[in-house]
Amino acid sequence: MSTSTILPVIQPVEGDPHPESLAKLHTAIVDARNADESFGDRADAGLAALLAEFRALHDEHDRQLAMAMARHGHPPDEGGSFTIYLHEGVARLRDFFGRGDGDARAQLIDGERHVIEAYNEALRRGQPADVNELLQRQREELAEMIVRHDPSAATSGRHPL
Repeated sequence: MSTSTILPVIQPVEGDPHPESLAKLHTAIVDARNADESFGDRADAGLAALLAEFRALHDEHDRQLAMAMARHGHPPDEGGSFTIYLHEGVARLRDFFGRGDGDARAQLIDGERHVIEAYNEALRRGQPADVNELLQRQREELAEMIVRHDPSAATSGRHPL
């Protein structure tokens, strides 16, 4: 099953940039990348490789989105949000209680779904055509990676993303 059959169908609205939704999306991407870095130090080799793959994708998406936002007069704030501190706390608790990397993998995939939701919102709010194209492509790339690492996402019978 391809990701196009599991992603909710969104007809992007074309218009002026919607800076708030783009800023929220950019922050979600930065937060996800920061969380990947935070957990990467504590993960076994398999999970560390998965985190590195997501981090590389988020790095590229961050760079592309930041350029598009700046091109339309809305350069992003590169700081992310406070959620990195939440991720750090969860990682420390997991270390303390000896929770397995399987739980961390599920949490990672769940976090990526929040990024997909931010893409969905930005597409629904209306963006210039070039930004809509970028958001659709990035959303599809992230969804493909989620399905590749969580096959149940493609077979659950619902839109998991």
